[in-house]
Amino acid sequence: MDPQSRDIQKLWREQVLQPEGETPLPEMTNMDGTMVGINKLVVAYSRPLNLKNRFSVRDIAGRGVSVSNHLAQWS
Repeated sequence: MDPQSRDIQKLWREQVLQPEGETPLPEMTNMDGTMVGINKLVVAYSRPLNLKNRFSVRDIAGRGVSVSNHLAQWS
């Protein structure tokens, strides 16, 4: 089971962004002396395509392939 994004965000805040007793990440500087300035994390999920993605009206219309063409291959 995948962790929920709110749990990942909480860990990010506690362990990376503002760890207790440490300098907050946005206030740190890199090797060139430039402020890091990172203050948020984006959690993006991806998944493999499913049948809806393969046979939806939008997808078929976009490629110009009719459902009957796909069904003919399987019969």
